[in-house]
Amino acid sequence: MLTSAPMQTHPTSPAELLPAALRLHQDGQLREAAAIYEQILSCHPTHPDALHLLGLVAFQLGRFQQAINLIKRAIAVIPSVAGYHCNCGEAWRRLGKLDEAIHCHREALRLNPDYLEAHINLGSAFKQNGKLAEAAACYRRALQINPNHFGLHNNLGNLLKEMGQLDPAVVSYQEALRLKPDFAPTHVNLGLAWQEQNRLEEAIASFRRALPLAPQDAETHFKLGNALQKQGCAAEAIPCFAKAIELQPSYADARINLALALQEENQIGPALRHLWEAVHVQPDYPDAHWNLALALLLSGDFRNGWNEYEWRWRYPRFSSRPRQFSQPKWNGAVLAGRTILLHAEQGLGDTIQFIRYAPLVAERGGRVIVECQPGLVSLLKSAPGVEQVVARGQPLPHFDIYTPLMSLPRIFGTTLESIPAAIPYLSAPGSRRFQLGKPPHAKLKMGLVWAGGSLHQKDHLRSASLAHFAPLLEIQEIAFYSLQIGPRAADLASLPNRFAIADLSPRLHDFADTAAAISQLDLVISVDTAVAHLVGALGRPIWTLLPYAPDWRWLLERGDTPWYPSMRLFRQTLQGDWTGVITRVTGALQSRPGVRSEGRNLMSLSPGDLSACPAQAEERIGRELERVA
Repeated sequence: MLTSAPMQTHPTSPAELLPAALRLHQDGQLREAAAIYEQILSCHPTHPDALHLLGLVAFQLGRFQQAINLIKRAIAVIPSVAGYHCNCGEAWRRLGKLDEAIHCHREALRLNPDYLEAHINLGSAFKQNGKLAEAAACYRRALQINPNHFGLHNNLGNLLKEMGQLDPAVVSYQEALRLKPDFAPTHVNLGLAWQEQNRLEEAIASFRRALPLAPQDAETHFKLGNALQKQGCAAEAIPCFAKAIELQPSYADARINLALALQEENQIGPALRHLWEAVHVQPDYPDAHWNLALALLLSGDFRNGWNEYEWRWRYPRFSSRPRQFSQPKWNGAVLAGRTILLHAEQGLGDTIQFIRYAPLVAERGGRVIVECQPGLVSLLKSAPGVEQVVARGQPLPHFDIYTPLMSLPRIFGTTLESIPAAIPYLSAPGSRRFQLGKPPHAKLKMGLVWAGGSLHQKDHLRSASLAHFAPLLEIQEIAFYSLQIGPRAADLASLPNRFAIADLSPRLHDFADTAAAISQLDLVISVDTAVAHLVGALGRPIWTLLPYAPDWRWLLERGDTPWYPSMRLFRQTLQGDWTGVITRVTGALQSRPGVRSEGRNLMSLSPGDLSACPAQAEERIGRELERVA
């Protein structure tokens, strides 16, 4: 006789089903767990834990609205469970509904003031909402509850760094690393905080500590390279960027920075290869195109360089913003009597250099109006082809068409051989003329400029110390005049008494005044700044001192420049070596007939001697010369 098998019983009550579902849930078997939660709810549709846990499954699957709907049903059954409110708040935050998220987390904390996760999540909602101070307060309250929470210290550091509170951010990162010293991202975060404080040695040390912990992380290699590059150690930065590229071949920023480091070493060929590759891997990346443009121009490839240079308007850190006019932009077509606006962009030197194109524009049959920096208005009125000059910020007259000034080389197809060089193309207004005296025994009247504007991105490379010029000041047959303006003109006060330079800055109210002074000088020696362009545009002799890695317009290795026939270039042969440059300049001066470097400078004028009217200044100079003689 056959007997039936014992009947198998299956758990049906929530108390029996929930433990099995939770085990599946914790093991990551979300769909299996959800099936059991749904089984419970089919019999007990208001079971709060099943509703809440099914909501968590939805949350983990990215179904945030479904999660909110389920957890809200649980809250409706039991509104006093802080965890329900906290998890509902996180779902709201993931949906970007931050006010709702903040409300839920506050309700959780009302129910349980020491609820660690609710403080953390409330801080995250505040941060996402841009309320950084409130977020920091939440993180600090959470750390009072659990001071050994490594992640909280790290996240508080990130928040404080974002707020610009770098010192407390460093403290937070250091505390995080005390708790977990082998966590590479925190070493990187600490390095970034040091770097923002310009404490590059500490930054580099932090990045180096991160590398053995994350040797395959391209970002860490990249950040170490950045810090080394900022420290002026381009040669050490190069292998860091190369490693980042090896680990992540499509890393466009690493290729760009590697190219920049190579350019700092004047390795233009390899730099160009990486920049072309950066454009290839990320074709719409303005940073890649902008840096490629500069490298191409530096290499002398003007045909490709000017085309790439148009990407400057999409480059987010470009120094000028694109102008928005209702008039069309000029493409080089015949103007047929229309009025064209040429507007300046970037620096003063750029405007001086490229105003040379105005007569070419006028030859296309147009009436040329120029908008420029206020300090250049009087000077640019002397430019051929220019009918009207307007200071930037003043109302513009009627015009039919426009173009940015530095788009003209591309429009005219400028190559190295076709640079417009009708020199001089600027002149000092006759009304600005004033006389510079000269000691009777001086063979030369020489102007000096040792520093550019401090806002220039690479001013620390292009500007020199006045102290570097001391060997020049020993040459007794030269009368020196300072054309330096701005804060660095005060450097004259630091000179030893045996040196004397006539300070012209009180008379130099704009570039027309500077041009009037230059027109009376035999030679100007200047670092790479606007005055160098002005001297070249006036056709006067100018010796320009260049850093080891020069700006694109000076090309490489040449001692002359096709932009200014009267200019001679003296380049650093080692990074930062102004001493070597001045030694060569001094030797070149001493090779001139009648010039030697024995004895004291014959000119002995104190700063401000030329601040009076020209006649009074000339009389003062005459008395001084009689005394020195």
